[in-house]
Parts: sequence; C-alpha cells; structure tokens
Amino acid sequence: MLLSLSSDCIKIQSVARVIKVQDSNHDHQPKQERSLQTENKLLNALVGLLQEKSFNELTVSELAGAAGLTTGAIYRRFADKEDMLRVALKRNMQDRMALHEVTYPGDLTDRELLEDYLTNLMGYTLRNRHLLRAANQLNDTRSLQELAKGRAEVADYLAGRIRTSRLPEKVLKSRVRLILRIATSTFRDTFLAGRGAAKANDLESAEFDQRLERLCANLAEMAESYLELTEDSSGAD
Repeated sequence: MLLSLSSDCIKIQSVARVIKVQDSNHDHQPKQERSLQTENKLLNALVGLLQEKSFNELTVSELAGAAGLTTGAIYRRFADKEDMLRVALKRNMQDRMALHEVTYPGDLTDRELLEDYLTNLMGYTLRNRHLLRAANQLNDTRSLQELAKGRAEVADYLAGRIRTSRLPEKVLKSRVRLILRIATSTFRDTFLAGRGAAKANDLESAEFDQRLERLCANLAEMAESYLELTEDSSGAD
C-alpha cells in the first residue's frame, strides 16, 4: 500500500513538473511582448520630449517619468540615454526605407519621379526633425555612420529608378547622393531654421504645402539638369 501510494506520488510530482514547464513556456512569449511594449513606451517618450527640449537637456529621470516607468526600467534595457537614442534612430532608419515601398506610376518621367520622391523625403524629414536634430547633438561615429548608411541606401534606390540618365551607374549614384544632401540642407534652411520653424509645425497649412511643393519642384528641376536627364526614350532601359 505504501509502495503504491509512493508510486502515485511520484506520478503526481512528474505531472506537476510537466504542467509547470508548460506554464513556463506559455508565459514566455507574453513576457517578451510586455518587454517590447515597455521599450516602445520609453522610445516614444524620448521622441515626445525631444519636441520640447534638446537631447542634451534631457535626463534619464525625465524620460522614465514621461513613460510612466522607473529609471530601472530604462537601465534594464539601455546603457544610457545615448543608447536609447541610437535604438530610436535605427528604427527611424527602417521607417525611411519604407519610402521605397511607395508605388509610383510607371509612366512618370524621371523629373516627376524625382519631384514625388523628394516630396515624400521632405515630409519624412519634417515629421522626424526633432529626432534627426538629436542625432546631430549626439555626434558619435556610430550614429553618424547609421545616418550616412541610410542616405546612401535611399540614394542608390532612387538612382536605380532613373531611366534616362546617360551617366555611368557609379557617377549617377554619387550625384543622386549629392542631390539628396542638397535637398535636405535646403529644406532645413527653408523650413526648419529660425522663423521657418513656425511654418513647419503647421502641417495643415495650405501655404506651407504650396511652399513645399514649389521647393521640391525646384529641386527636381535642379536634379534633372545635374543628372543630364533627357526625355529621349532611346536612353531608357
């Protein structure tokens, strides 16, 4: 009888261990999801606070408070606020690459393609200006390399869409990268500096939309000339 009871106890303990392992595996995924949600809260808090003050002025306590979390939650996931910014920038670069997923009509001329693409790029820059400004404040090699890599990938994609340039591929890509640098610099000087910042904050402003449209048209015209584009269909792929 004792032997039988002991055997039953062993079976019960074995079943209990199996159930415990199953429960542990069941809880693992939700825990990962909660951790990701916490990380997203922290990164969103960072982006939100960057609209109010510069990155150098932010403290870890402020970031935690804005997310409704403790500073411990930050340090369990990031080495410091600079590490947070690097993660935010990396995710932001992925958003910029989504510009490649925009579907452009196949009958667009190269100039129309450039104008549409520049408009999307300028819109992206405007929406993310606080984060991009913080990247310049961070000014470390790794972040600057990440930004440069993103610019290069965007430029190479755009160069691949150009159909009628007579330039060698390597020269074409180099010139498109330069055009994007000029475009971003011009946009920053026009809308994101000094008095222009007030206009840039009003995304619904018809006047702003018109100014942006004119700027992108001018940049596309400049790009067309610089890339030696032609409407001659014999130069198309």
